[in-house]
Amino acid sequence: MKYVINRMLTLFFVLFASGVSSQEVVGTAIISGKPIEILGDQTWRYKVPKKSLLSSCDALKLSVYFCNDKKWKLAKPTGDISHMYEVDGRTYVIFIIEPLGSNDGVTAEFMADVALEYAAGDAGVENVPQHFSRYQDILGRSVLSLGYTANLSGMNFTFLNNIFVTETVTVQAAIYVIGSKITDDQKRLNDILLNSVFFND
Repeated sequence: MKYVINRMLTLFFVLFASGVSSQEVVGTAIISGKPIEILGDQTWRYKVPKKSLLSSCDALKLSVYFCNDKKWKLAKPTGDISHMYEVDGRTYVIFIIEPLGSNDGVTAEFMADVALEYAAGDAGVENVPQHFSRYQDILGRSVLSLGYTANLSGMNFTFLNNIFVTETVTVQAAIYVIGSKITDDQKRLNDILLNSVFFND
């Protein structure tokens, strides 16, 4: 009897899974104390916290949250920067949050080009040195990360800029350091940053 029930459950799952889209949530589970969502294409992603779980996070703008578990110090933003945090005297985190998204035709590549143009313009050069540009999956979202260095007011600053594009919002979450190279510490801090940005959409 147990064999028959297991076969029926397996058949039900196969039939059920074949009728759902690849990104549709078909189940939930807990891994290492964190909730995950099981998707129709037999992959999974961390479940994005809902508003009640985001109560201890900083509400930035347009339903974007930053869970500042490291208690980075809030700093005064300038220009187009929505929010700014000081990690230490040489390392800062900035957010640029705009009410434009894929519904408006915005792409991560377009925003990367804009960021590089602004950096070059501020540095007074045609192009800034670019270290890398790559996509990665963060908490179920595709993020374009790029590294570049700009000389501003005689000082070199190296940016790791992470671009999130949703249907209605675009976020640049960047960590920058004084210096001309990407360091292991900057990469480590960037990983923390990437896993601390949430959308309540």
